[in-house]
Amino acid sequence: MSDTDSICGACHSTTFHEKFPDELGVNSPSLDYAFSPHTRKTFRIVECDNCGHQFCDPMPNLESGYEDTVDFTYLSTKEQRTKTAKSSLKILNAYIDSGSQLLDVGCNAGFFLDVASKRFDVEGIELSNWSADLASKNHQVHRQPLSSLHFTEKYDAITLFGVIEHFSDPSLEIAAAFQALRPGGYIFIYTGDKNAILPRLLKKKWWWYQGMHLQYFSRSSLRQLIERTGFVYIHSSRFPLFFSLNSLSTSMNRYPLLRPISKILASRLLNSIHIRISVSGEMMLIAKRPLP
Repeated sequence: MSDTDSICGACHSTTFHEKFPDELGVNSPSLDYAFSPHTRKTFRIVECDNCGHQFCDPMPNLESGYEDTVDFTYLSTKEQRTKTAKSSLKILNAYIDSGSQLLDVGCNAGFFLDVASKRFDVEGIELSNWSADLASKNHQVHRQPLSSLHFTEKYDAITLFGVIEHFSDPSLEIAAAFQALRPGGYIFIYTGDKNAILPRLLKKKWWWYQGMHLQYFSRSSLRQLIERTGFVYIHSSRFPLFFSLNSLSTSMNRYPLLRPISKILASRLLNSIHIRISVSGEMMLIAKRPLP
């Protein structure tokens, strides 16, 4: 556990209350996408009394664990992740020009980089050596946190897709992103929205509650973080995702009421079909570093 505990990652308040008790103790959480009952076990989660942001306290340090992570389950979902990347690129195209320099933080095996490189000059950041080895076959990949790289006004866009919830200190990394962007550059953040309708109904059964997730934002707390850093908030909305019906079946099977549907979707006739869905609780936030 870190020695620098007890501070809200969104607003820096030090007053909070326990939301969910510790379920992991001295055990390490799962750091891959092979979802299991152990995946759902979390460290103690508290809720900020000021902004409602949720985070782990004490704050675990998982950074070194990611370096050795190998995730074949992630590779098996390449097709749906590539389709999601293409959908994401359409959003980016509305804000940044062709040929712009883009940094993808948490690029994993590089599926988004593969798609984005058709339009932008791309680089990635990835802590898993296994994933970074895969992504670096086609792209430049840095193997340190953004805050350790000390980039200054280098990029026109930075993407953080499914990564900010893994940061032990999100304010540090978002501040580093601000410095790494040129004035007028954009940041695109995809994460969960704990205050959306479905997460509020599911409570601790919401799929974003996982041991490897250390931060749980709402639209308001994420906006507070980026504006406190100096960004100008532009827009937030649901983030569209593609799933194979087989993958969707696996996800639904976690919930007893959905298991009959899960069995239908898992049939050989259907499981290779991909669909685009927009689910409550999946959030994309867009912000801009202002011009001088």
